[in-house]
Amino acid sequence: MIPPCCAPGDNSCDSVGSCKDCTVCFRHSDLHNDRPSTTQFREKLPWFLNSLPSADYAKGGHGAYTSNVELKGYNNNIIPASPFRTYHTPLNKKIDYINSMRAAREFSSRVSDSLKIEIFPY
Repeated sequence: MIPPCCAPGDNSCDSVGSCKDCTVCFRHSDLHNDRPSTTQFREKLPWFLNSLPSADYAKGGHGAYTSNVELKGYNNNIIPASPFRTYHTPLNKKIDYINSMRAAREFSSRVSDSLKIEIFPY
């Protein structure tokens, strides 16, 4: 699958169809509030989910996300479910775990309200 940033003749890809510089996939000037448009996202998501991470493209999503994104309904602009990873500082005490879960729930609630979708930590 040819990366969506590789237009014919623009020399942004190598001979096997990998992006030489994946920053060309989303030019900052093409983003809206630092986010891709729905059209840009739809165009690039299938490619990202099938891209194997490599030394040239460490952010390939095949290994980490392919089986985690539910694409049933994708043609109707719906992604019914998808987990995402976050990281936390090391926790040692019971109160640290309690406070981190409380903060994750608060954050999820704010994001859910802002994006009008259900997000929850587990």
